[in-house]
Amino acid sequence: MKIESFDDYITCNILLSSGNKFDIQAAYKEFYQKDLDRGLEEQRKFLKEELTAELEPKIRNEIQQEVILDCISELRSEQRFLKSLTENLMHSSEAQNSMEIKNKVNIPIYDRLWYAIRKWQRATGTTASELARILGISERTLRDYDKSARTMTLEKLTNFINYTNGSIEIKF
Repeated sequence: MKIESFDDYITCNILLSSGNKFDIQAAYKEFYQKDLDRGLEEQRKFLKEELTAELEPKIRNEIQQEVILDCISELRSEQRFLKSLTENLMHSSEAQNSMEIKNKVNIPIYDRLWYAIRKWQRATGTTASELARILGISERTLRDYDKSARTMTLEKLTNFINYTNGSIEIKF
């Protein structure tokens, strides 16, 4: 006879008192082991539900914060790049005025190349970290290139062209 409830336990005691042979220690052990197993399973279920309810919003918030920080970083990077381009254009305008050169903007080729790379990045939705990996540089170097791409090497340009299969458009 298996003991599954306290009623079964009482039935076992009645059988014992009526003269049937029954191992009382085994009955106690089986009854309390099943009770202990049920209690542990209920605790596991409760802890799982509680942890899920507690951690799920935190994880969702962390992911949203990470996405927002990536967007802010990319916007700041683009802002620095546009600022450097504006400064270059202003310097070019000043040079044109002083030298009386008309209808020609003097933007260095390395800035034009960098502008084309950043334009490709925005068009394809590539992240800053992925672009850094493609070029073989750090994200900090990307931000430095936004200020001035003067130190960009042909190796970095070759890495980019190989990755894009030469699909970069540069206007000179």
